[in-house]
Amino acid sequence: MELLRDRIKRFFLPIFSPLSLFMMSLSFLLVFFFSETLWSGFFIFLNSPFSRPRLTILLLLFIAGLVLSLYCVFTERKITAIEKRVMLFFAVVSNGASGIIAGRHIIEKSTDAHWIFLVLPMWNIINCVILLASYRFGAVTEKNISDEKTTRLEVLVAVMIILAIFVVCRFVFKLYWAITFSICVIYSTSFGDALGAFLHPRERQMAEERAAAESNLTAGKVEKCGLCGRIITSLETPYVINRRLIVCKECHDNIQSHK
Repeated sequence: MELLRDRIKRFFLPIFSPLSLFMMSLSFLLVFFFSETLWSGFFIFLNSPFSRPRLTILLLLFIAGLVLSLYCVFTERKITAIEKRVMLFFAVVSNGASGIIAGRHIIEKSTDAHWIFLVLPMWNIINCVILLASYRFGAVTEKNISDEKTTRLEVLVAVMIILAIFVVCRFVFKLYWAITFSICVIYSTSFGDALGAFLHPRERQMAEERAAAESNLTAGKVEKCGLCGRIITSLETPYVINRRLIVCKECHDNIQSHK
C-alpha cells in the first residue's frame, strides 16, 4: 500500500529535470513573443502603477526562474537550493496557470459538445489545481528538481522538438496560446522524464527518494541522522546509540570502526 501511495504521489507531483525545465522555459518564450494577447497584457501591467508590490515581486521571481531554467542546462556546477526554489516557482506557476486557462478556454468554447469531450480539460484543471495546492502547502519542494546533467546533444534535440511542436500548434492548427503552451509543457515533461530516466537512472532514483523522504519526514514517518543530519529513508535501517541518538548506517559504521 505504501509503494502504491508513493507511485500515485509521483504521478501527481512530478520530478522536474533541468532539461524539462529548459524546454518549458523555451516554450514559454515562444508562446509569449508570438501571442499578441499575452505580451500586450504584460506591457499593460508594466505601464500601470505598481499598486500591488507583491505581484511585482512574484513577477520578478517568475522571470528569474525562467532565466535560470534556460541557463542551468549549460552550466556544469551544481544547482543551489535557492536556484531550485526559484525554478520550481516558475515551473509550478506556468504549469498551473496555463493548464487552468487552457482547460477553461476549451470548456467555454465547447458548450454544445458532449460531456465526454470535456473530461480531458476538466482533468487538466484538476491536475493543475493539485499541483498548485501541493506547492502552496509544501508537498512540492526544491527536492522535486533533479540534479541530472544535460549534454549539448540533449539540448539540441530538445530545442528541435519544442520548435516543431510550437510551429504545428501555433501556425498549422492556430491553437489558443494557453493550449499551445500546455501541449509544449506536456511534451517537455514527458521527454525530459523519459530521457532522464534512460540516461541518468541513478540521479533520477536519488531525486525521487529524496523527495519521498522529505515528504515522509514532514509526516513523521522517517528519521534524521543525529550526527550528519541526512534523512534516513524507508529503504535504510536506522541505528540507535545509547538508547537516544538515531544515526544512519554510514555514521554507525564510522563509530564502530573507531572503537
